This record gives sequence, C-alpha cells and structure tokens, in this order.
Amino acid sequence: MKKIILPLLCLLFFSTCKKGEDDPFISLRSRKARLEGDWHLSTGKLTESVDDHKNKLRFNRVFSFTSTRYEATEDAGYYAVYKGVYMLSINMDKNGSFNFKEQFDSRELFGEGVWDFLQGSDKIKNKEEVNFIIGKLTKGSSNEYHLFNWGLTTMRYRVKELRNKTLVLTVSNDAVTDPSNADLSYSGELTFVQ
Repeated sequence: MKKIILPLLCLLFFSTCKKGEDDPFISLRSRKARLEGDWHLSTGKLTESVDDHKNKLRFNRVFSFTSTRYEATEDAGYYAVYKGVYMLSINMDKNGSFNFKEQFDSRELFGEGVWDFLQGSDKIKNKEEVNFIIGKLTKGSSNEYHLFNWGLTTMRYRVKELRNKTLVLTVSNDAVTDPSNADLSYSGELTFVQ
C-alpha cells in the first residue's frame, strides 16, 4: 500500500507547482524561489495599439527585441521603421521587493518597488500572474515614454514560463483609457534569462 500512496502523493505535490502553460512538469523549487534573481530581457515582441479619439487616429507599433536592440514598425496610414537600443533588467527577491533598469534609446528609467503573485480566479490559476508596483524611481520619470511600465506605477504580467534560468512574461492590458483623448493597450511576450 505504501508503494502506491507515496508515488501518488509525490505526483500530486509536484503537479501543483506547474502554473504557467510552459512551466516544467516537476520542479523542486517553489514558483516564488524560481522567480527570485537577476533577469535580463533576451528576446520578445510587444504590440502597442493606439486609438486616438481626439484626432481620429488608430495605429499599431510592433516592437521586436533581441538582446540589447529593438526594431519597431509602425502602421498609421504610413509605414515607418525605427531601430535603437533597448535593455531591461529586473531583480526580484523572494521577500517581494524588486528593482529594475530600462534603457530605451536615450531615455533611462530606474526604480524599485514590490511584486506579488495575484490570487487565482475563474480565468487564471493561483500564482499565474504577477503584479509589479513601483514605489520609487531613482532615475527618469514614469511620465516619459517607456515600455516596461507604460507610464504607470502598477503593471500586471502573466507568467507563461518559469524555469531555472528562463522567465517568459506575457501582457495583454489596456494601459491608459481616456475617452476624451486616446486608448493605449499593449500585448506581447517577453523572454528573460539569468
């Protein structure tokens, strides 16, 4: 009987660790422990959608990231391509603190704050989404154009994959909604490595 119960208990314990769709089936480290550390953006794609009510203008800007560079294509009745420097690093500790550094061309945004997993609901599993709240900026302004925080101090990302040295975050949010001006939303996937 012990030979059957022990493997079933192990299977039940380890299968509850898998939260993200691409998480490892078995991990000896908790999700919180795996999130701890220094993460650096390695690749990704982010789509910024703008619906400007005032000027009756709608457009998308699609960013592709590779290591320390980005390329953005914009379709707003005309087609444009932009290239430049983009670096993002996030350091998280298991006690719920984080700091980050983002360089977007010549603009820099450095800050710190708190992070926590969101509780599960009908549509998401417990610890499937992480909330970042910026408490203090040490360089730059949250009002400037940045991609990590979208000009906000609270951001929510879904953790698609969390392995020993790989973190994949996805986003699908309305960042700013202002009926008299414009709606701004972001969607995409960012891969970080340690």
